[in-house]
Amino acid sequence: MTLDELAASLPGGLHDAKLLSLAIDYPRQRLTLDLRIDVGDPDAPDAAAREARRPVRLVFTGLVLCVVDPPDSRYPFDRAGPLTIDAGDGEPSTSPRVLPPVPNAFLRVVARDVQLEEPPRVGDAVTPP
Repeated sequence: MTLDELAASLPGGLHDAKLLSLAIDYPRQRLTLDLRIDVGDPDAPDAAAREARRPVRLVFTGLVLCVVDPPDSRYPFDRAGPLTIDAGDGEPSTSPRVLPPVPNAFLRVVARDVQLEEPPRVGDAVTPP
């Protein structure tokens, strides 16, 4: 599956997804992104329903490369917390785009496939991605 196909299969795509973690397994040629994606109803009367998110895991297989741009010097990279990302045209066109609060940076990924998985639940045994 391509990243565009995967994003199109989600109610809100990957728009304003929150990146929680990124793991690269070079021997298995695998990149794992743990995200919280928007599943809210923009027409809902209450804020909680509009801002609802659910955890998902994107798994890129057949990984050739993954390049993470350094943050802009104005980005408060010393503060802990998730990054906001979006899937969009990057270089190459299959790259997710990372959108910090200041000028865009890119997460460039070249891989054969990407799939959506449910991440482990809290309390489940965690195995390496």
